[in-house]
Amino acid sequence: METTDLETSLAHFTGTEAWHRYSPLFRQLLLTDGVKFLCENAGAYWLVDAIGSHIFTNRKVFDPRQNPMQFWNLTVTGDKAVLTCTDGGKHGEEPIELARQDIEFTDFPLPKIDIWAAWELGLDPKGAFVLMLPSEY
Repeated sequence: METTDLETSLAHFTGTEAWHRYSPLFRQLLLTDGVKFLCENAGAYWLVDAIGSHIFTNRKVFDPRQNPMQFWNLTVTGDKAVLTCTDGGKHGEEPIELARQDIEFTDFPLPKIDIWAAWELGLDPKGAFVLMLPSEY
């Protein structure tokens, strides 16, 4: 999908009609319709893998009681990218960076994308992180 078509399509996602379990590896990771569309049309399953690996391998930083809402950003420059996550700035404070990953090669078609992760208790018996586009919040 061309960059402008992808950007236009992503702008139409507001809310979600379904939550999609991502993989058996990350049972507590759900995708909204918009993030699923992004994965399918931008070849971005690797991006969800990267986010999931940070969330589920560093439970101290990504404990849902401490950081129930996370703000992920991928910024692409040429064929390289940087994936960062912040807490969004709690109680009017400056955002704190929770994670950063340099990506040595990517063909991701957009110059940047934001994905929010929110801890939800009602969608899974044990709770789950839902990855969503900001427009789906």
